[in-house]
Amino acid sequence: MQNLHAGYASIELPLTKQFAITMGSRAENTVMTIDPRSDVDETDPLRAYLVPVKNPVIESDGSTNYFYSIEGVPKDQATAEIRESQWLPAAGASYELMPGMKMRLSWGRTIARPTFLEMAPIITFDFIEGENFIGNRDLRISQVTNYDVRWEWNRGDGEVYAMSWFRKIILDPIEKESFSYDGKNFLLASNYPEGRLRGYELEARRKLGFLPWPGEHLTLNVNYTRMRAYVDVPPFMQDSLDEFGYDRSSRDMEGQPDYLFNAGLTIDFDGWGTSAGLFYNRRGDTLKSGAAVGDTGATPDIYTLSYSTLNFSLTHKLTDHWTIGLKLSNLTEESPVEVYRMPGTKYDTVRRTYVDGVKTSFGVNCSF
Repeated sequence: MQNLHAGYASIELPLTKQFAITMGSRAENTVMTIDPRSDVDETDPLRAYLVPVKNPVIESDGSTNYFYSIEGVPKDQATAEIRESQWLPAAGASYELMPGMKMRLSWGRTIARPTFLEMAPIITFDFIEGENFIGNRDLRISQVTNYDVRWEWNRGDGEVYAMSWFRKIILDPIEKESFSYDGKNFLLASNYPEGRLRGYELEARRKLGFLPWPGEHLTLNVNYTRMRAYVDVPPFMQDSLDEFGYDRSSRDMEGQPDYLFNAGLTIDFDGWGTSAGLFYNRRGDTLKSGAAVGDTGATPDIYTLSYSTLNFSLTHKLTDHWTIGLKLSNLTEESPVEVYRMPGTKYDTVRRTYVDGVKTSFGVNCSF
């Protein structure tokens, strides 16, 4: 069960013609409960549900290390519940440097909730990824503090340029970990102590009316983002991973590439009701899951190497209410590559690669 209630209030104060500030806050209440059911509740009630367990190992020097295992537990050890309320303030300011050009600053707090799949006491097999995902009933909501500075210049007629700097501080970030147990690979979501993300973004959009026909119908969009994102490794995991050559107090944040580049060229014929676009996207190396220790040792960090996609879309308005559309994704058929990566080494070990073919979709939409 999930119940979410929220309310917000905000105010904008124009202090001068050029300068304005905004202030506000959002109140959120989260209730998430998992009351599991199992086919073996009656026949084997003490092992009816599967959960990850952190097992201590006392070393010869007296230190304690840990490894993950999967164990069956009764229902009272498998239920999960989150009941929290948050007060999330925000503030911002904008200053018009000249007509069409503004500088914006903003600060605010947000949250990130775990999903039911990340919390449920079951093992879910992903046939595409070839992995077993197991829920973690101990997950907590992440608390995020956001800082943003943005300069933008709107020159009119769809021509826009912008530069942004951003920073996030995340308490209890939810991170994916990989480990092996009983000859199988598992993926687990866990809260880490703290995460930090910072970077900058460059954007440009311009109509190409200065070109010969059909330049007046063309628009070019370009976006580049560079970022650095990392999380603190929990102390118990630092000690355990150190036994396998992972001497580190922090690692990259899961799911955050070191860079993103997007470019799009769109063409619009308003008189015909037709528009089309060609979009190129490239993302840098991205951590898929962090290292963790299972019953046979440590599974290294798993990264998806940088790769590109080229996509095409076409829409046509048939009537005031009917529209048809065609989308083609991954026209270059680039194959993603996943690798194991050890800290401090220059070489990766290929984990798997697969052909990601062209995806085609066709749709008919009706609106009134």
